Amino acid sequence: MNHTQNYVEQQEAKRLQNRISSFLDDFKVGTLLADSGIRKLRGAKPLAVFTAIFSFPFSGVNFSRGIVNNPELGFQKDSAYEFLKNPRYNWRKLLLGLATVVVRFMDVLTSEQRDRC
Repeated sequence: MNHTQNYVEQQEAKRLQNRISSFLDDFKVGTLLADSGIRKLRGAKPLAVFTAIFSFPFSGVNFSRGIVNNPELGFQKDSAYEFLKNPRYNWRKLLLGLATVVVRFMDVLTSEQRDRC
């Protein structure tokens, strides 16, 4: 029974990761990161760090525990903290760009007869 449960949990984790990767690809988050001045200077790629940080809440993992206790990430906790605290990154531009792309996507799905607010 335990083996089956582990298999099911692994499959759910893979499906979640695929959905997150699909979202990041469809909305071109890598391009938005670069446009916002979030580029690789050294170490891990910004998209890899962003993907890991972005996926923690969806998988129910605490940020600090996910960074410290996860050897599969390909980067260490210092990289994640440096990524988040860099004052040269334009986080507002990233969020505005992502919001714009999502609103445009949703706008296509909404009927012309509906009121917009």
